[in-house]
Amino acid sequence: MIKGISRQIVEVTDTTNPYFERVFFIVRQQCKESSPALLDAEAHRLVNTATGYTGLKRARRLRLARYWGLFLMGVGIGALTLHILTII
Repeated sequence: MIKGISRQIVEVTDTTNPYFERVFFIVRQQCKESSPALLDAEAHRLVNTATGYTGLKRARRLRLARYWGLFLMGVGIGALTLHILTII
């Protein structure tokens, strides 16, 4: 529990996420005067656009594809080099 700090917090309870039931956003000092509807809409937009772990899975797949591509390219260059050396 935090005591003695005056902050404006926006709480989103409908996260539609299987892992989290609530999200808390702490509003910046310079944006405290914004309308509550605007803050609520922005908080819901951020929650809805958060992809969770799918971005991590995609990054892992891309990294693995890059490693396999480099490996296969190295094997191809090695085979081509060996073929050229056997001709000479």
